[in-house]
Amino acid sequence: MVLGENVMSHWPTSKGGGLRLMSGTSTATPIATALVALLLEFTSQSICESEMEEVRKCVKLERLRDLSGVTALLKAISL
Repeated sequence: MVLGENVMSHWPTSKGGGLRLMSGTSTATPIATALVALLLEFTSQSICESEMEEVRKCVKLERLRDLSGVTALLKAISL
């Protein structure tokens, strides 16, 4: 499955209402943004030391302040 592919979404009542499957950047962008926000919040926690060691194996935490570091972490967890 690809991020932003076949996401169940509510459809406006003016267009028939109900639920529809949506795909594309309009659905992928908010999902990716939320995912990165959760990852950044996780890295600021001090109670998850064993999990943090796994993250450190993928990328140095200070690299998460730029796009290349976030990209490296996302690639590592997508394998």
